[in-house]
Amino acid sequence: MINIHAPSANAKRREREHFFNNVLAYLVKDASTNIFLGGDFNCVLETVDSTGHYTYSKPLDGLGKGFDVQDGGSIARGVCNSLLPTGGTRIDRFYATKNLFDKKIAADIGAAFTDHHAVTLRLVLDIPILHRGSGLWNMNNSLLGDVDRKAKLRHNWEKWTRQKRHCPYTTMRWSRLVKKNIRQFYIQEGVKRRRNIGNMEQFLGKSY
Repeated sequence: MINIHAPSANAKRREREHFFNNVLAYLVKDASTNIFLGGDFNCVLETVDSTGHYTYSKPLDGLGKGFDVQDGGSIARGVCNSLLPTGGTRIDRFYATKNLFDKKIAADIGAAFTDHHAVTLRLVLDIPILHRGSGLWNMNNSLLGDVDRKAKLRHNWEKWTRQKRHCPYTTMRWSRLVKKNIRQFYIQEGVKRRRNIGNMEQFLGKSY
């Protein structure tokens, strides 16, 4: 999946053509055979995509044909005319390789929480289903600098080390006891801090 934002306005036309000829061509060249390419292209390839003056881009037209990616215009066309009462131009586009479009089962255009429309494309892909676990835990390092929290951790550490008899080996004690408890400790402390920050924000909001 490649998302781009091309240089805009007629003043940057040369910069935009260079972007299509070099940067975008390089990204697509090194991508796989399954490509979704979308974003703000700031140009138009067909008169049907604009109700007024538009900027045509020959490099973009050639890029699509050269790498055999298809424009989703049959799905998104007409959106530009619904944005403004006086019309508009469809400069937001998305492309996909033919093998992906052939797997399309549904497509729709709907409103979104922006000044753009949302294009929904549903595909059926022959890919294996990945069964993921709970994922990795990333500790919030900012919790390490709190003095009171350090004292609390030191107290817990002394309590954990007194449980050596349950884990006679150092590696066993670390993996089964200490590491688990440290993680649980900082998860709980992180929850407490987020709760305190939330309460403070609510208090300040009510104060104003």
